Amino acid sequence: FELDDTHVLEPEWATGAVYKIINSKQLADAKGILYLNLLPDILKKRKEEDFEYPKNKHKFIIELMKKFEICYRIDKNRVLVPDLLQVEEMDFDFPYDEPLRFVMEYEFLPKSIMPRFIVKMHHDIKPGLQWRTGVVLADKDLHSEAVVRADEVDKKVSIHVTGDQKREYFAIIRKTLRNIAGSFDKLPVTELVPLPDSKEVYVEYKELIGYEKHGKK
Repeated sequence: FELDDTHVLEPEWATGAVYKIINSKQLADAKGILYLNLLPDILKKRKEEDFEYPKNKHKFIIELMKKFEICYRIDKNRVLVPDLLQVEEMDFDFPYDEPLRFVMEYEFLPKSIMPRFIVKMHHDIKPGLQWRTGVVLADKDLHSEAVVRADEVDKKVSIHVTGDQKREYFAIIRKTLRNIAGSFDKLPVTELVPLPDSKEVYVEYKELIGYEKHGKK
């Protein structure tokens, strides 16, 4: 409904606003946190060829960014743009002893995969535990936690899930990542499971499913 009352005839008006916001010094200094009261200054017309962004259209621009999974709302005064989070992974405790482990291997890993995943799963993020290529999640109803990391060099996303209902929580995480990959045209993804006895050896998930269907352990 928030987007219904404005029809954009010139696409560059919208993309120009988004680029002004994500390239702003204010956003970089705040490591991805956008204070909405800064929008009048960020979107101010500075050159003759710049578009006008009246204050009554600022909410539309933010809603557009949310729709395209560029940001999510922290509270009524702030939104967060995951693509500008700090690069360094912070310290946190996670029981790595016996988690459910899974790897999604991409032929090409778009840089937007993890930021979009963070936006989609932002309600589950443990306070402050998100960085540019990873996030720590928790679901109170399922009593489960997860760490999801993207490795842009190896073109992989690794998933670790632990807790009372870790299989159910893993299913939600996997479906979310598959939906994001499905929004790209021809983005092949290979799903891999590390062997319990040799965690550096991976087997394709669909191969394991095939064994299970035929009653093989």
